[in-house]
Amino acid sequence: MKNNKKLFSILVLCLLVTVFLSTASLAAGVALVNDRADLLSADEENKLLELAQAMQKQYGYSFIVLTIDDAGGKTTQTYAEDSYLQLADGDDGAVYLIDMDNREIYVATSGEMMYYLYDERMDKLLDDAYDEISDGNYYDCLRVMLADTRLYMLKGIPQNTYTYNETTGETVYHKKTKSVSPVEGLLSALGAALSGGLFALGVKKRYTMKGSQYVFAFKEHTKVDLQRKADRLENKYITTRHIPRHVNSGPGSGGGFGGGHQSTIHTGSGGHSFGGGGRKF
Repeated sequence: MKNNKKLFSILVLCLLVTVFLSTASLAAGVALVNDRADLLSADEENKLLELAQAMQKQYGYSFIVLTIDDAGGKTTQTYAEDSYLQLADGDDGAVYLIDMDNREIYVATSGEMMYYLYDERMDKLLDDAYDEISDGNYYDCLRVMLADTRLYMLKGIPQNTYTYNETTGETVYHKKTKSVSPVEGLLSALGAALSGGLFALGVKKRYTMKGSQYVFAFKEHTKVDLQRKADRLENKYITTRHIPRHVNSGPGSGGGFGGGHQSTIHTGSGGHSFGGGGRKF
C-alpha cells in the first residue's frame, strides 16, 4: 500500500510538471506596438497593444505592429522581415507595417503564421486593410489586420495547406501533429509507464490467491489441432496514377498543387523563410 501511494505521488508530480511546461511554452512570443511615424494617438496605441497581447497570450506567437516614415532605403517587405528578426521572440508570428516612406502596407509572416495566413486569407486581410488606409484611417487599418488574423487563427489551418517557396521551389505541407520537446516526451513516457505500473499492481493484488499455490495442469487441458493451409495468388492488378508537377497559381488562388491552400513564401534575410504580402496606397 505504501509503495502504491509513493508511485501515485510521483505520477501526480510528473503531470504537474508537464502542465507547467506547456503553460510556459504558451508564454513565449512578444506583443509590440511601435508608432515611429506618429500616426496613432496614445489611446489607439494602447488598444492595439491590448489586442496584440491577447493574441500573444492565447497562441504564444509574436505580433509586432509598426509604423515608419523612413525605411532607410529598404523596401517595405525587407523592412518588415528585418524587424521581425530583430524584435520577435520565436519563429511563429507576424509583423504588421504601415510604411509612409514607400506608401505601402505590409504583413510579414513567419513559422506557423505562414499556414494560418495562406494566400487567399492574406489577400482578404489586405483588401480589408486597404479600405481603411486609403481613407487615411491608420488605426483602423492596423486594427483590421490584427482582427482578421485572430479570426483566421480561430478558424484554424485547413487540411492540405502548404507552403510553396519561390526561392527554392520547395513545397511543404503543414503537419497537423504538434511537435513535442524531448523533456515533454520523456515526462509523457514516464507518466504512461507509472500509470501502467499502478494498474498492473492493482490487478496483481486483486487476483493474487492467498494461502495456496495453484498450478494449472496445462498438459491435461491443452489440445493442439494443426491443419495445412496454403495461399494462392489468383489475379494481380497494378494501378498507376500520374502526379502533376507543381504549378504556382500565385497569391490568392486558393488552389494550386493538390487542390489545397497555398501559402507563397520565400527565403529572406539570414536564410529565414517568410510569407506575406502588401498593398500600395
